[in-house]
Amino acid sequence: MASRLAKIHFVELNIVRRLDESEKHVVSAVKYAVEELGYTSVAVNVELSATNDSGQRNSGLVVPEPLLVDWANVIERSKPWRLYNRLTLKVDSVDLLSSLMNNETVLKYDIIAVCPLSEAIFNFVFNNVEVDLLTTDMMNRDVWFEDESCYRKAVQCGKFIEISYSPAILSAEKRIEIFSHGNELFRMVGRRGVILTSRAFGAFEMRGPYDVINIGYLFGMNPNEARDAITVNPRKLLNAVGIKKRTLSHTLFTRHFSQLQMNEVENILQSHQHYRV
Repeated sequence: MASRLAKIHFVELNIVRRLDESEKHVVSAVKYAVEELGYTSVAVNVELSATNDSGQRNSGLVVPEPLLVDWANVIERSKPWRLYNRLTLKVDSVDLLSSLMNNETVLKYDIIAVCPLSEAIFNFVFNNVEVDLLTTDMMNRDVWFEDESCYRKAVQCGKFIEISYSPAILSAEKRIEIFSHGNELFRMVGRRGVILTSRAFGAFEMRGPYDVINIGYLFGMNPNEARDAITVNPRKLLNAVGIKKRTLSHTLFTRHFSQLQMNEVENILQSHQHYRV
């Protein structure tokens, strides 16, 4: 039994990287998640918001480069583990979201999550291959989108829905409300569509895998469903992310011969002559 449990790969896909803090802070949180809590896959998450309320839409949204750290000099662990860079976008404009999906820096991130604030955002996300995960602001009831059909369609399109537990740890006042919202999300999409994360800003807000499984009960999950939400489902997402990255790196772009410039035609002809036997 013990050996079987040792082979389980626990995943934490949301350790928040605050851009106004030193990188040492998030590095310390990752180190704790891997060395002390036993997670084998961890995602560092940058959250960006461009809405009417945030005031950033008109001033422009600057996307930071993904975190780059020599983890071999940080993590003391004999067993293999992996870090992913995640970007979460909270936008209320389809045009802006569409533009961001073509941003070179955005596409450097391993995981792209979106917090949909309208049905239009949902409709955009359904068929967008760049978006891996849908999330919600568990602390702010005003932005909760509760159209059951949208969440179910998202899961049918291969997206996962995130439920984060640390907001309930941080806010005693909103704790019941947060667990109620998580219950509703889980009821909408079921065990195959949910991923449990911490959304922790530091080690204090993170919990070990078996504690998270117990927390899952408060979101309406039985132990097996909660375990799947930190093992099976996030591994499926990460596998899909790996396939997506490999596909994009091997994409062949083509143009009709009539669209080529004369210098491009000459280069092709020279290459053909060079490789003739």
